Formats: sequence, structure tokens, C-alpha cells
Amino acid sequence: MAEYFITAKLILDTALHVGTGKGSEPTDSPVRRAGDGRLLIPGRAIGGSLRTLATRLAPRLGMEECQILVHRSKRQVDRSCACQVCQLFGDIHPVDRPDNIKQEEWTDSRASDLWVYDAWLAADQAIYTRDGVGIDRQTGAAVRNVKYDYEVIPAKAVFGLRLRLKSDNENSLQLLAVTLAEWQAGRGQLGGNVARGLGRFHLKEVTCRQTVLQNASDLIAYLSADDQASAGKIIEEQPAKWLNDARQRVIPLPGQEGGPPAATGFIQVNFRLAFTNLFLINDPLMSLVAGFDHAPLVEMLSDKNSRRPLLSGSSLRGVLRSHGEKIVRTLATDHWWKKDKATAADRFLRYCPACNALARSKEEPLASCDARLAGIISDNDETPAGALCLGCRLFGSQRRGSRLWVRDAPLVAGSLDETSWKAQDFLAIDRFTGGGLDTAKFDAAPLLKAQSEGQLLLHDPEEWELGWLSLLLRDLADGLLTIGFGAAKGYGQVKAEAFTWTVGYLHEEDYSAWGLAGLEGQQQEGLYYESSHMAAGWLPTGWEKAAQQWVVEFNKVVKAPSSHDNWQTFKKDSFFGNGRLLEQYGVSRVEVGNDE
Repeated sequence: MAEYFITAKLILDTALHVGTGKGSEPTDSPVRRAGDGRLLIPGRAIGGSLRTLATRLAPRLGMEECQILVHRSKRQVDRSCACQVCQLFGDIHPVDRPDNIKQEEWTDSRASDLWVYDAWLAADQAIYTRDGVGIDRQTGAAVRNVKYDYEVIPAKAVFGLRLRLKSDNENSLQLLAVTLAEWQAGRGQLGGNVARGLGRFHLKEVTCRQTVLQNASDLIAYLSADDQASAGKIIEEQPAKWLNDARQRVIPLPGQEGGPPAATGFIQVNFRLAFTNLFLINDPLMSLVAGFDHAPLVEMLSDKNSRRPLLSGSSLRGVLRSHGEKIVRTLATDHWWKKDKATAADRFLRYCPACNALARSKEEPLASCDARLAGIISDNDETPAGALCLGCRLFGSQRRGSRLWVRDAPLVAGSLDETSWKAQDFLAIDRFTGGGLDTAKFDAAPLLKAQSEGQLLLHDPEEWELGWLSLLLRDLADGLLTIGFGAAKGYGQVKAEAFTWTVGYLHEEDYSAWGLAGLEGQQQEGLYYESSHMAAGWLPTGWEKAAQQWVVEFNKVVKAPSSHDNWQTFKKDSFFGNGRLLEQYGVSRVEVGNDE
């Protein structure tokens, strides 16, 4: 059996957080360290990310889909999954052969053919802490007890990636080549808070070696080598051949129940955020260092002496989600008011397309989806998209991640200097005396006319999601959103400009499925074709008809509540027919069989 060793440099494009799952005294979420304190990315985190990507790409190569993608009502839980992904990474659901089934009728579970080693930091690296806070949707102020912090490894840090594959299976070799090519193209993700700007990286200097044992001398050299990977022979052309062979196998998207879990493509939007005057994302650590009460967030880079101002992906994402919630709630209110004024308020609460993500009690109006589903769908069970509100489906929730990634937006100006910021003092006025209020003085150091490079990446988009995203980007381009601290003081006024849309697709049918016509300037990176379109305004020329259709589909979804047949139908069960479900869990936001 052939043995391959793959090495590469894993270079962070944004900061990275791979947490321990346990808080500590200095921070709520420290990064992963070895016993001697060295920073590393655990092999299981790398292998999990590789497997997730391979699972979604395999069906597009004509390979059998993994059981994890099959609707749970149709999964063969009593048998091992023999798909290509499970052959490469190990069986997702190992099961022993029952005594009543013959060996020739059974496929044995198998361990992984791929060994994934821990990735160690190439050089000593200082880390830093970021702060996060929840924003109240009604007041716009920070929510009490929703403040947290977490450690991150800075962007541009370099880790050493090392893989070992023992397999002669051509499908396994092609699938691994495809996933690594996607990482080389910069579409990799690792760790936590990926949808909020962290964990983006790319591979560089990828080398593949094959162990050759043709005689006794080869075996002795292999066994005596300090590093067995270095004893192999470099094969330069073979990985490219595996990738090209895989590209020839791409098929149209197979039909899927409940939406396509297999990869379809992505739409990436790059833009420049130009702040008209003052802008500030407060960083408590920088405030302490600079001596101001409010100082801008500054990203530390792998070079200890290098730093740059930053608009964090979590801040931009929070603004987009909050504004998006206002849009869908307005449309829903208008719809139910026109339908029946007398029942509009009750219907809004039942069918509201955007929950209050910070409402932790199911008794609260617009309770969060997580609170609403508590006790109905176990935390250990998969939560179907149809059980969540539209806001949680697009932007994510505690039960289901988001396919919309909002990247950290570094400022174009680079490092701070005396011309890029402005010191300001503030003082509260005593309403009785008209003088300054004691202990109510504070200062700030906002950035002046800053510009940052923003990026949104939506994986496997549906038309209604593109419609919602289009409305958000249009309002961002029109200057209707404010970002960061001090909106009431004139801070954070911004307009988006210089839009570039990039469409990634695996097959021409994927491209046309979004209503887009005319493939222009496509090039192939990894497995995907990419077609880029610069926009004179916020939308590329010729996309008006497609965007209008996206918005139409978005309106349909907002006005037609979806139903979920796994927990909603319990209301019609004989055991719950006496209304005990409503008594225990309250009125559901979606009613089965209601076409309104």
C-alpha cells in the first residue's frame, strides 16, 4: 500500500481562535496550548475542517454521499457508512456486525486512512485578547451580562501542516487533492467564530512525498530516518493530476430533500467602507495602553512591531443582522396588518421571521430560537433549518451555524499615526444646575475618515438569502447604517463603495440557478470556477433582473411561514391533544397546515 506524506505552510489570513472550551482567570476563552505552553492547532480541528469540506464536495464528484448528509429519517443507523469520505477519514458511525447478518452481506467499519498531525507555530508568537458584547435590539446599548473576551493568534502567523495518507484508492487521493486545493485557494476555515471574521487561512509551499520501498536499502533508510516524511520521494506532478482528474468528474447538483447539503457554490462581495468623519470600535486593552477611556481596536500581527486598526467581522456582522431583522419584521408587520388588522399583532408574534437572539426565556415575546426549542429538540440532535426563524437561518444560532462569513476588515490606512485619529472629550451636563456632572467626564480617540476593506462570503446561497443580502448591501451603499461606538454623537457614519462580486460555481447549472446570465472572465482555483464582476454602484451591470427576482423570493419567504414536521405536529398527536404542549411550551411560531 502506498504511503504519502504531505507538508505545507498554513498561513493565517485573519486572526485565529481554537479554544479549550474552558474559561480561565485572565480570559473567558483561552486558545489551545500544549503542556509546555507552546501554541498549536490540534490535529482533530484540522481533520474536522478537512472532513467537513470533503463531505460537501464528494457528491459533486459523483461519489456516494455520506450518511451524515442524508435526512435522519432515511439514515441507515444500523449499518456502517461505506462512502468515500468515511473510507478516507474513518467511519462516521462505526457499527459491529450483528450475529444474524453474514459477513459477505456486511461492510466492516474502518479507521481513517489519513493521519492528521498537530500543527505547531513556526516561530514564537505573542497573542492578544479581543472583547465581544451583545447589543440590545431596542435600545442599541450593550446588554448586561453579555460581555465576554477571548484570546486570538494574530493574522500572518505561520503553522506547519503535516498529513500522512496510506491508501492506493484513486478516489481517496483525488478527494484529498481537491480539499487541499481549496485550502490553497484561501477558502479554508479553522476554529471558532469563523462566521464573525476569524479562522481564515491559505496553504503555501505544499509538498507531497511518496515512500518508495523497493529493496532492503530503501527499508533501512525509511526505518532509520528521524523524519520518515523526509525519506520519501517528492512527486511534483501527481497531485496536479489528481486534481485535474477530479475536475473532470464534476456533475450537476443531485436532487436533495430539504435543500442541497452538498456544495453548490458561493457568492463573495468585496467593498470599501468609507467613514465620513469619526469612527471607533472600542478596545478596552488599547484604552488601557493609550490612556483613553475609549480607544480603537488595533490588530496585532505576527510581526511583534506591526499593528493595524481594524473593524472586526463581529462588529460589522452585528450591524448587518440588526438591520436585517428590522427589514423582515417591517415586511411581516405590513403583511399581517393588511391581511387582518384585528389579529395582526398576534400573528406577528407567532410568525415573526426574526427572533430576539438575546431573549433567553421562552416566555418573552420573540423568544430566541434556542430558548423556544429548549425541551423540544435536544441539544444533541440536529436542528433542521425549518425549525429556526429566518434570522437564525442566515446569520446562525446556537443550534445551527451560519453560511454567511463576514471577514475582519482592516483599515486601508495601515498603522496608527498622529494624522489618523482625533482626541475628544465628553462631559455630561447636570440637568438641574446646567453645569458639568461630577464623575461623568470621559474621553475618546476615534479614527478620522477611516477606510476599511470589507468582505462577505455566502456559501451555497438560496435566492431568498441573496435577496435579503442585496437589500442590506444597498442600504449600506446608501449610508443608512452606522457602525461602532457613538452613533448618537455622530460617529460611525459610513458608505460602502467599490463593490466587486465574485461568483464561485462547480457547474454551469449552479451559476444559472441563481438567475445569472453571461459567464465573464471565469478562472479556476481549486475545484471552483470563479467569475468576478465590478459594479459601478453596488450591483454589477446586467444583474438588475436577477436581483429583483432574489428580492421577490425573499418577500415570499417572509410572508409564507415555513412548517417543521418534527416537533410542530406533536400538537395533533393524541397524547398532546388536550393542549398540554401549549401549556408547557407556549404558542409555537409556526403552525403546521396553516397556509397563511
